[in-house]
Amino acid sequence: PALEKLTEARNLEGYSYTIYEMGLARAMMQMGQTSEAQAILAESVSPDLVEPRLDLEPQRVMSILLGAEIQRSEGELQKAGSSALQFLDRFDLSEPTHPSAMLAMEIAAEAGLANAQKEKGSQWAALPSKQ
Repeated sequence: PALEKLTEARNLEGYSYTIYEMGLARAMMQMGQTSEAQAILAESVSPDLVEPRLDLEPQRVMSILLGAEIQRSEGELQKAGSSALQFLDRFDLSEPTHPSAMLAMEIAAEAGLANAQKEKGSQWAALPSKQ
């Protein structure tokens, strides 16, 4: 039922909100439909060159993390880690304890891509070492 509702919300006429697409992509990932999840995610955050919708920029940043989660669920750890680092680069003013930053650090660490703590405002958010 939730998947149907998200699909319905995504297909409604009117102003587009990426939150529905991101929710649908997450639900599809959790159901093992990772290819579909990646396609929906890519479509939902691609900027329109005529009307770039700067109001969607926060969702575009969060979509990088969701993409990393999808890649991790597919077993693509290097791609997931690279996406997680890209997310942290764009999310660099967050506190190191922010749940999204912690998830990105976890994904990057699983890929073996970092070995230090993230510092707020650092250009490259460093990550805890993989144990």
